[in-house]
Amino acid sequence: MEEIKKVETRGRKKGYSPDIKNPKIKNKTEKILGYKYTPEEYEIINSVLEELKVKYKTTSKAILELCKSYRNKK
Repeated sequence: MEEIKKVETRGRKKGYSPDIKNPKIKNKTEKILGYKYTPEEYEIINSVLEELKVKYKTTSKAILELCKSYRNKK
């Protein structure tokens, strides 16, 4: 009989959870714009974006105008 070869898998095993080395990361639970923030930081960012979205209609235009105003203030 032929031996069955075990196929080696790549990547992390299902259910893998790394140990968190930096204790500050534990507090960063909210995610917005592809980054993790603390709940307080998230509220600041989200409230400003909501105000700008009303004025500029989309999130991308709001971010662009925010960057433009920052550049002009320099």
